[in-house]
Amino acid sequence: MAALSVLLALCLAACADEDGVDQSPDVPDPPPSEVVSEADLGESWPLIPSEATVSCVGGGDGAKLAIEADGITYGLDEAGERTYAPISPILAGDPADPASREALEPLAEIARQLCE
Repeated sequence: MAALSVLLALCLAACADEDGVDQSPDVPDPPPSEVVSEADLGESWPLIPSEATVSCVGGGDGAKLAIEADGITYGLDEAGERTYAPISPILAGDPADPASREALEPLAEIARQLCE
C-alpha cells in the first residue's frame, strides 16, 4: 500500500510544473448523460431495450442528442442522426409510424435539459 502511495505521489508530481500547476494533457469531459429506464416512463417507454443512457454531445448550436442502448449510440435528434446510428431498430413501435418518433420526445427532452 505504501508503494502505491509513493507511485501516486510521483505521478502527480510529474504532471505538475515547478509551480505545482497541472501540466497533464487536456482530456475532454464525457458528455452529460442520464440513465433512463422503462420504470421511469412506464407504458410510454418507446424503446425495445428496457434501459438507455441519454446524452447531450457538444454544446450550443452544435449539440447532438444521443441515446446509448446495448452498447450502440443512436441519434435522438436530427443532428444526432447525422452522426450516430439510426434509432429505428430499437423503437418499440413501427418506425414508419410518426407516433413512434413522437414517443421519443420525453427522452429527447431529458437530453435537451442536459445541454443546459
